[in-house]
Amino acid sequence: MITLILMLLKKDFIIYLKDKRAVLLSIVLPAITTGFFGYVFGSNAGTQDPTLEIAAVIEDSHALSQSLLQALQEDNTLHVTILSRTEAENQIQNNKIPSAIIIPAGFGEQVSSSFFTDNSNKEILFLYDPSHRIELGMLKGIFIQHAMRVISQNVFSLDTMSKLTEKIKLDIINDEINPNEKKPLLDLLNSAIRYIDNINKKEAHANAANQAEFKMPFNLKEQAITAQKENNYNYFAHAFAGMSVQFILFLSVELAVLWLMEQERGLFKRFRLASISPRILLCIRLISSACINFIALFVVLFLCIILYKIHIAGSMLGLIVTLFATGLMSASLGLFIAAIGKTPQATKNLSTFSILLLVMLSGAWIPSFLFPSWLKTITLALPSRWAIDGIESMLWRGLDWSYACKTTGVLVLFSLLFFGISLHKFKHSSLFTT
Repeated sequence: MITLILMLLKKDFIIYLKDKRAVLLSIVLPAITTGFFGYVFGSNAGTQDPTLEIAAVIEDSHALSQSLLQALQEDNTLHVTILSRTEAENQIQNNKIPSAIIIPAGFGEQVSSSFFTDNSNKEILFLYDPSHRIELGMLKGIFIQHAMRVISQNVFSLDTMSKLTEKIKLDIINDEINPNEKKPLLDLLNSAIRYIDNINKKEAHANAANQAEFKMPFNLKEQAITAQKENNYNYFAHAFAGMSVQFILFLSVELAVLWLMEQERGLFKRFRLASISPRILLCIRLISSACINFIALFVVLFLCIILYKIHIAGSMLGLIVTLFATGLMSASLGLFIAAIGKTPQATKNLSTFSILLLVMLSGAWIPSFLFPSWLKTITLALPSRWAIDGIESMLWRGLDWSYACKTTGVLVLFSLLFFGISLHKFKHSSLFTT
């Protein structure tokens, strides 16, 4: 009995070690993944905080508003771009930035002159991409921190206090009250003005600011930005884009693995005897896989529309074209991974690593603002990001056909690249040489 058990164990080890490429990948890829995540999110990535890309729309020229803008620009966690409101809305719609701050005209003057009064008329508007609410919460916290510091320094500065006192003095002079009552008030204000001027000369305004007590002198308002404002954001549409691309990529690899298994069984030798070119066989596999992927995506979308009430806010034709381009890109990527892996088991190991990394870096699993700046730039060269953005743009962003043409063109280029490399790699396999 013991001998039989040992023989079975030996058999399993022999089968496992037979595919040396698969054994190597099963050891190397987890180590590479560990190093990658440790570098990106750990201390090795440096001391730089995650940077949040935002736009600032400054409609107020008051010194307080300009000081607030400067404080935001100097914050290491923000990368601020000054835009007009129309430009900011377009950037958010096209997924260029997650949010924008609008400081309205008259904000600085209102805050300075009525700090302790009703604040209902003083609003800061936040425009945001509804799929990036985490970044919005982070931005609001950072903004409040800087706003309260800048406003308190401005309101309780001696210069502002002097201006307020002068304004009150003018109001009293112009007011129709008893001259006997007016004179004591003016004397009091004149004394206050002289006192403030004396302190200002001694540069003691910091103590005055530290002793001040204040409340938040403005309201925060949010506005979600989509191309069709009457359509509410559907979280299921966002989830569909990321998860469907991920599972279609895995499906494509499974189809490519079947291709390798058919090759190992000698099935293609029969086609060679029938004078069918290997290139034609590879093209047929690409087309069939792309069609299977497209049908799977379309069926899943149909189910999600029924179950989760997903609404297609953009171009229907653009969505169909984008889904097919996504299926074509996934099919070519599956063949590319199979060409690199060469054996079914090695391809499976390599595909798990590659697909999870692609989907993660595309923002489907982890908010992209957590990535270092250099990594955000690299994600623009990932086909999975273009596929996810393209589907989202047609579903809930409500963009038109022109944006679908852009994403489709990029996905087709990726497909041609992956298929060209696959064709070159397979030239040296038994498919072409036997």
